[in-house]
Amino acid sequence: MMKGLFFNYQQADSSYPFLLNNRLKIKVHNQGHPGATVGKAISILSDSVLTKNPALVLLEFSANDFLRENDLINVEDGMHSLIDSILDFGSQVILLSFVDKETLNNPPKEHVLYEKIELARDYFGMLERLSEEYNLLLVKDCFLGIFGIEDFMSDSVHPNNEGYIKMENNIYTSLYKTFEFNNMLK
Repeated sequence: MMKGLFFNYQQADSSYPFLLNNRLKIKVHNQGHPGATVGKAISILSDSVLTKNPALVLLEFSANDFLRENDLINVEDGMHSLIDSILDFGSQVILLSFVDKETLNNPPKEHVLYEKIELARDYFGMLERLSEEYNLLLVKDCFLGIFGIEDFMSDSVHPNNEGYIKMENNIYTSLYKTFEFNNMLK
């Protein structure tokens, strides 16, 4: 029996996990919590995520830590803890970045990233280091073509329904070969 996929994102009411679920043979569990930080994720990992016995965990954490300007060293230590716990459980991990290189190079002036661009680059660098250290895939373009485009945003940091559709497609496109190789596509 094929295990499910754990998909984590802060917006528990988003539509893109549902859309991704419609494309895959395995169940996509959305265990997201609005406003969750890496510390929150560590505290609920065993009681929420691992009880689903996931084959694969997509981690999109650190955006709320970034917005709160939480200490990067502590956030990175927390990400290590999350990744180690998931890998020790026997599940695979893919990291999802809350910012893409295009946005890092040209942040919209009305977006929070514009004022915190150096910190965003530091957080992006952390995700790249974790990806290299653990030899994990890092989806760098989840929000590509979404941030700063009014038609895709509900506020300055959250996509609207159309944005989540675009985000799901970005994730699906980035992971298509992985899903195909593991016979996860419908």
